[in-house]
Amino acid sequence: MPTLRTLLESLTSRTSDVNDLNELQVRVKEKLSKNRFLIVLDDVWNENYNHCMTLLSPFEVGSVESKIIVTTSNQRIALMSWVTNDSNSSLW
Repeated sequence: MPTLRTLLESLTSRTSDVNDLNELQVRVKEKLSKNRFLIVLDDVWNENYNHCMTLLSPFEVGSVESKIIVTTSNQRIALMSWVTNDSNSSLW
């Protein structure tokens, strides 16, 4: 939740006092809707699939040119099903 709050604050240039995860997701989706964006999630370490999907769900609303880059030193995370087939496993 802190990651989404930080993102919302960056998108709005205002401090957010939203504490509800669903509300944070809705507000981030509203700001990103139909826009092109590049999101970099650096050094992801949480192997919990549900946590990862919760974090990524607001980014489903962007234009087709939008991209999400995830970096991690944990190969199990890199092999999770939410990583698309165009990921290059030779980077390991």
